[in-house]
Amino acid sequence: MALNLVHCFYPVGKGPSGTSFFARHGFAGASKQWKCPVFGTAVFFNRPIPERWPTGVYWDQGDKNTPKWKYEDDSLKYSREFKGDISEGKASVKIYDL
Repeated sequence: MALNLVHCFYPVGKGPSGTSFFARHGFAGASKQWKCPVFGTAVFFNRPIPERWPTGVYWDQGDKNTPKWKYEDDSLKYSREFKGDISEGKASVKIYDL
C-alpha cells in the first residue's frame, strides 16, 4: 500500500490541479504502476469535498489508460466515514477494511 500524505485543491480555475486529473493520474496511475492500493489525504480550499472523492484507489482495470478511469471504476470501497466540523472548515475520514 502507498500513502500520499497531502495534496490540495483550490476552487476550479484558481489552482494548479484538478480533482479528476489527480484521481486518474495520481491515485489510479500509481496503483496501476505499483500494483497496490494507493491512499491519500487532500485539503479542499474554499470548495466542497466532492461527494465521490476516492480517498483510496486500487487498480484492477488491466491495460486501460488512466485518463479513461472514472470514480465508479474504483473497486476499493470504504466501510465507514466520519464527517465533522473543525476550526478550519469540514473534515471527512474514510475507513477501509483491506
